[in-house]
Amino acid sequence: MSSSLRVLIHGGPHKSGTTSFQSLMASSRESLLEAGVFYPDCPNGQHAPILNTKSPSWENGALRAAVEAARAAGARTLLMSAEVVCSIGVNGFRRLANSLDDCDLAFVFVFRHWSTFLPSRWAQNSKRRDSQPLGTYVDRALAWDAHVDHRYDLVLRDCLEGASASVIALSFDWAVEEHGSVIPALVEALSLPAFLTNTAEGSRANATSDRDVIELVRLLNGAVADRLDLPQDDLFVCRGEHRQCATLFDAAGALGPMPAKHRGTLIELGRKTRMELTFDAGWRPTAADRLDGFADLFVNTKGGAIFPARPARKENYWALEWPEIADHPLLADPIERAVSSIKRKMPATALH
Repeated sequence: MSSSLRVLIHGGPHKSGTTSFQSLMASSRESLLEAGVFYPDCPNGQHAPILNTKSPSWENGALRAAVEAARAAGARTLLMSAEVVCSIGVNGFRRLANSLDDCDLAFVFVFRHWSTFLPSRWAQNSKRRDSQPLGTYVDRALAWDAHVDHRYDLVLRDCLEGASASVIALSFDWAVEEHGSVIPALVEALSLPAFLTNTAEGSRANATSDRDVIELVRLLNGAVADRLDLPQDDLFVCRGEHRQCATLFDAAGALGPMPAKHRGTLIELGRKTRMELTFDAGWRPTAADRLDGFADLFVNTKGGAIFPARPARKENYWALEWPEIADHPLLADPIERAVSSIKRKMPATALH
């Protein structure tokens, strides 16, 4: 048998500096390999095609190919990263671990305080698929006891139970407070080459885009899902159920040809419904007490606290729901463009 290979899997989640980390690792592949670290070449530097055990078609062939490629290259470490790993559930972690039983396996996760993570996660969902307002999303996430968007402890528990591997956790907030970026903390925690920190400071890939555009996209998502007879908020639901969302949208592209004047009219309608979501100073969900039980896995806490004290903060959002605007004449063309585009990408079996 080949000598044991160290396999590091960075499992996100989204909106915790993951895209910045992946971009840096992908652009540093040659230098990493010279230092004994193999980072597989995948689109956008992320390895969901290799690690997404939620996919019904997943098999371990690509994962084993990555292991053999790392060994053939003379690497001591195989490093992979995919945000989806944080939501694969205990069975998903078990499938990965069983496929890597001849390797020295470790997982790393970066968690961000809920008061900033939840709005960012909502924005990501809205850009890609979902239609619910921010306030509704936060209420639903916190009410769904086992949803990974607030039950960070379940990510760690499922990983420990399913993989029986080493698990490293990082506090995004402490890392940013100390370094201005999460990447130096990741580099240190994973014992990666120190030169990576030289280009990491201040890197912010995949930052949340214009909120008004996100609001328009989520409203368009609702109308599109209704036209295609697809469930609303399926990305949110699938994350809670450890399933793969079958159909992601690209509704933002359908808004592109819309004249600025028309877009402004719709934005003005949305802004009239603006509401405020307040996170009080020191706010933490009930799930925070459960996460405290895994504090020993976090390698960058201070004073025993997983996150720094948080000041009060507010988020503005539109309360406007998609059925209230789906028949607006200015949305007719974007809806048609989005529906046509999505139909072309969907398998025939998914269309009703």
